Amino acid sequence: MYLDDDSFLNVPRLLMHLEHQASDALAMGYVMETRLDWSHTHVCELCDPCDPCRKDEGLRNYCARFPDITLGGCIMAIQNCKIFDDTDHAEDESDALAVCVPEKISGIRRLAKYFGSKVAPRWFLGMGW
Repeated sequence: MYLDDDSFLNVPRLLMHLEHQASDALAMGYVMETRLDWSHTHVCELCDPCDPCRKDEGLRNYCARFPDITLGGCIMAIQNCKIFDDTDHAEDESDALAVCVPEKISGIRRLAKYFGSKVAPRWFLGMGW
């Protein structure tokens, strides 16, 4: 059982709810599965609404350099570069991205190959499990 330090747990009520489930495998919260290789992420998972991203010619032209990943995967790589490599503040952002994006794509593929899976083991997200 995991609870944040500011949580209150009414144990008798919890046991009452568990009793009605009649299951040995029970999770409260969400069972998550994190993708290690996000190169095939759909653009609509990142842009809501997704049409502005789909129709962005500059983005589409840039991402056409990487035909083995989806537009969403390209956006994920760009976002990772901006977050982790601070390419937003580079003297020439396009030059910085030209180096960073292929590195990010190579890195996620190396990670997935190392673990032998495109997803991490399932894990629980929630206040209690």
